[in-house]
Amino acid sequence: MQVTQRGRLSHEDQVRLCEAQDEASEAAMWLRVIAVEMIGKSSYREVARLTGLSTNTLQRWKREAGK
Repeated sequence: MQVTQRGRLSHEDQVRLCEAQDEASEAAMWLRVIAVEMIGKSSYREVARLTGLSTNTLQRWKREAGK
């Protein structure tokens, strides 16, 4: 990593940051899909305990998925 002026990222670091954000977005999407599917097989509390997500988040995701 190259030292740059504060507040300025090198082009290489900007690209790395964008790639990491894309990967995180994809991982979050898969977590959402899998969690909603697991709610159908288990309870909100159980899925919340295993994922670290709140039951409110899980309920919202299920509603948004239309299930």
